[in-house]
Amino acid sequence: QTIIDKNVLVNGLTCFECTLSDGNLCSNSLNTSVAMSDCRKSVFTQGNINNEDFICIAVTQQNSTKSIITRRCGLKSESNICQQLREEDDGYKLNSCHVCQEDFCNSSVMLKK
Repeated sequence: QTIIDKNVLVNGLTCFECTLSDGNLCSNSLNTSVAMSDCRKSVFTQGNINNEDFICIAVTQQNSTKSIITRRCGLKSESNICQQLREEDDGYKLNSCHVCQEDFCNSSVMLKK
């Protein structure tokens, strides 16, 4: 007989979360200090009133003086975030962007756009 935990949500996902400017913590995919976040509890997915599926996001951007690396949870409605970032004119060049839907799939920022 199979027992299913009624507290486990079908759309649960765990992603790495960090946002650092010029920091090595977020850039190193092997760094065990990077926080792992249950997307159901992430600050980036609060207010998920439509019970959307979650995604993991990994982004690197650069301007003339610094690099910004972000890894975080997101909502499926943000799946086009890479295109949005390419089109933004905020002084940052998009170096890489990756959206995925498997646990810890945003472990590296050295991914294809």
